[in-house]
Amino acid sequence: MASAKSSPVRRGGSGGGSSKEHEQAVSPARWAGVSLVIAAIVAAIVLAMVSSSEPSGPADAAILPAGSPTPSSSASDLTAMVPKGQPRIVNPVSETTSEVDFPMTVELPAEDLPRQDLKLLIFRGTDKVGELEAPKTGGTVIVPSVRVDEGENVLVAVLTGTGGPGPQSEPITLLVDRQAQQLAITAPENKVTVYDDTVTVEGTADVGARVEIVNETTGDPAVTETVGNSGTFDASIKLKPNATNKITASTTDDAGLTPSKTVRVVQVDGRPNVKIRPVAAIDRSALPTPIRIVVAVTDEKGKPLEEAQVDFSLGGADRTTVTETIYTDPTGKAVWKPTVEKGSSTTTTSLQLSVTATSPTSGKSRQIPTTIDLR
Repeated sequence: MASAKSSPVRRGGSGGGSSKEHEQAVSPARWAGVSLVIAAIVAAIVLAMVSSSEPSGPADAAILPAGSPTPSSSASDLTAMVPKGQPRIVNPVSETTSEVDFPMTVELPAEDLPRQDLKLLIFRGTDKVGELEAPKTGGTVIVPSVRVDEGENVLVAVLTGTGGPGPQSEPITLLVDRQAQQLAITAPENKVTVYDDTVTVEGTADVGARVEIVNETTGDPAVTETVGNSGTFDASIKLKPNATNKITASTTDDAGLTPSKTVRVVQVDGRPNVKIRPVAAIDRSALPTPIRIVVAVTDEKGKPLEEAQVDFSLGGADRTTVTETIYTDPTGKAVWKPTVEKGSSTTTTSLQLSVTATSPTSGKSRQIPTTIDLR
């Protein structure tokens, strides 16, 4: 294959004439390139002007190529996405409480915004303390958990949309008090045994507190006492006989805290048990004659009572009554040896014997009447 020969290059001896011929040879090509660049710039400007005159929004997004960024919403669109109604906190109301985590009921006006775009927020100052996603408007909703701190908490509810928060509710103020009132029962002692039908319950509490004292064993209505400046209270409480009585004192403060104290009081009859040894019939023909009367005294558990007072009395229709007081020995026994005199009547068939024993522990007495036959 024959090789191509290079075209000879003219080299003029004179520099000026050769340059003018070369400029005339290349100038048309340069102007063609410049014309293309200018046409492209004009086309771009026209396209930009047309694009800016068309409406933005979903229509733009529909015609944008895949992967292109979605145009931002206008200020009017964002305003339309802000809730218009004012929420109202229904529960709790402004109060004192001991709760630091509780549900809150909020009333929401109806909104035209998509439910999935809404959030109900609860604020304490700038701190968000509760939240409910996609709340249903046009009624009441419950924020399941609102957390507050001890002390004063000013709370508001705000409904937000994609365009921002709407009006906030009227505030409520919760005072959280977790310190219960002071309460103590100073008398009677726990598990004490008493013999009376009532007991006086004494105690201390905060000044001005209302203390309720109730016998849970009897079920009687509670007795209410207001604590005076001394910081003390007392109340007389009726007891169930021969039973352990559960007595509770309680008070409720403004936060709803209800401290309570309990004592158990054992009520026993307190009267001693008295047993008289039988006395044989007395022969009239043997009068006057001494007799022996033996009495055994025990407590409610059957334990012998030492130093129990026993009052004896013996008499009849035809004779003077004789009396004597004797105290029981360590075995709980008292022995009386009176002399039975002759009476004024031969028709009297019996004598009247009365024995009254008094417990040295309870001070309660029991009387036992009986008779001794005359033959």
